[in-house]
Amino acid sequence: MAEDTDDNVLLSAAGTDTFKAATKYIAGSGHHALPILTQADGTDAITPLLASLNTVATACGSLATLFSAALNINGDLQTVLTDASGSPVDPTAAGPVIGGTQADSPLAFAPVTEGGLAKTANPIAVSDGDVVNALHDKLGKRISIPALREVKAIQTTTITGTSETTIVTAGGSGVFADLYRLIITNTSATAVTATIKDATAGTTRYVFAVPAAATVGFSADAGSAAKQSAANNNWTATVSGSVTSIVITAETVANI
Repeated sequence: MAEDTDDNVLLSAAGTDTFKAATKYIAGSGHHALPILTQADGTDAITPLLASLNTVATACGSLATLFSAALNINGDLQTVLTDASGSPVDPTAAGPVIGGTQADSPLAFAPVTEGGLAKTANPIAVSDGDVVNALHDKLGKRISIPALREVKAIQTTTITGTSETTIVTAGGSGVFADLYRLIITNTSATAVTATIKDATAGTTRYVFAVPAAATVGFSADAGSAAKQSAANNNWTATVSGSVTSIVITAETVANI
C-alpha cells in the first residue's frame, strides 16, 4: 500500500489490478465521505454514479444531507426510495398504488391475489370503525350481503279503521327508511284496498287490493329497496274500509 501525489491510497495484490481509493470532502458538510475508486489505468468508475447522486441530492440540498438521510439509526446504509425524477420519497407518506399492467391490455405480470378469512361460522365481531378481514367460504368465494344486520328494521302494525296510519317510524335526521319487504294480511271477510305512502299525506307509492282472508305484498333484497323520497320521514297506510283487522308488516333498511 502506498500514496500517490494526490494523497490517494494505492491498493494492490498479487495477480490483481491495482485500484486507487480516495475520500472527497463534501463542501459545507464538515465531513469526508464517499470513497472514490478508479482503476490503475486511470479510468474513472465513480463519476457516472456521482452524476446520479447529484441529481437525487438536488432535492436534499446537498450530498451530505442525502447520505445522512440514507443512514439508519445504527449508521448502516439503507435503501432510499425515489420517484420517477430521482427525487427522494418519504416512505411513510401516502402515495398511489400502481399495477404493472394498463387497463385494456394483456396481463403482463402475475396478478396479486386477494385473500381473506375462510370461515364456516361467524367470526368474533370487531368494534365500530376497526379494520376487519374480508370473509370467504372454504372455496374462496367472497361472502357479501346487501346491507348490514344493524341497519335493518321490522315493524308490524294492526289497522282497523280508515285513518292514515304510520307503519314505519321515521329513521332520524338524514336517514332514509327504504322499504324492501311489505306484507299485508286481511283477517276480515271484507275486501279492501291499502294505500301506501312514504310520508304522512305524502306521495302514494303503492295501492294494494287485499281480498278477504288473504295476504298480499312484495319482497326484495335490501339492496333493491324502494327508495324513500325524503329523509327522516315515516311510511303510512290508509285502508279503504273499517274491518276486523289489517295487519301490515314492513321491513326497511336505513340508508343515508
